[in-house]
Amino acid sequence: MKKDGVLQPPPDGTNGIAVVYSGQGQRSCWRDLRGRDNENQRHEEKNRRKEQSACSRCLSSAILLEVRVMKSALRVSPLWAIGLAIGLVVVLAARVQGSPPERASSAIAGDVTTLMGDRHLDAIAAQDPEQPDRFVAALLIPNSQLLVVSATYPNPGELQAQLAQKNYRDVYAALQQPVAQQTRIFFIDAGCDGLRSGGDAVDIMYEKGTQQTLFDGRWKPQGLTEAAYTKKVESADHDYSRLLSILVASIKGA
Repeated sequence: MKKDGVLQPPPDGTNGIAVVYSGQGQRSCWRDLRGRDNENQRHEEKNRRKEQSACSRCLSSAILLEVRVMKSALRVSPLWAIGLAIGLVVVLAARVQGSPPERASSAIAGDVTTLMGDRHLDAIAAQDPEQPDRFVAALLIPNSQLLVVSATYPNPGELQAQLAQKNYRDVYAALQQPVAQQTRIFFIDAGCDGLRSGGDAVDIMYEKGTQQTLFDGRWKPQGLTEAAYTKKVESADHDYSRLLSILVASIKGA
């Protein structure tokens, strides 16, 4: 109530409704501020409980999802690891089988092709320093084949003159003639990477013009035992490396 112009607290039992009397006796009703505060508090508490409930449900869902993911990982990981291991073994085995071991001629063949490329040469030739009547020549088909021939020649002076003029192709052609057949050895280095046994590109050796050896890793079709084939590969690699070394020295000295 308002007494003498002063607002008094509402009496008990009025449920927050106060009666205000003015000086003229007019009456009006108003809702107690404390009642509003209590109502607001009840709404805030209700909203807070709803938010806490929603957060709890979200947290529970997140934990459940994480647990499911962990269980799935535990089930899949061992199988995935086994599959990966098997795959690696297969790949490594294929590489071992598909990549024959490098031999001495591999590095020297690389030197020859690099030097010839740097000097823009498609042919090179030289005289054998240990046999004055024997010569070595090579033709390069870039990224394809390195053709190397060596033989004695009945007229060494003729080829020496060709070498002096740097007519390397003429020397190569002369060594492929029938007059040099009985002493000729000829290598077809497929890939220009030295002799390899059992690679994708098959290297070939010809002796005396007609005796052919395929370095394809198959000895039986060639009438050889495994031991004889292995020995032939090693001997051929030695001879081919020597011829390549002579050519390297000739290119560097040119």
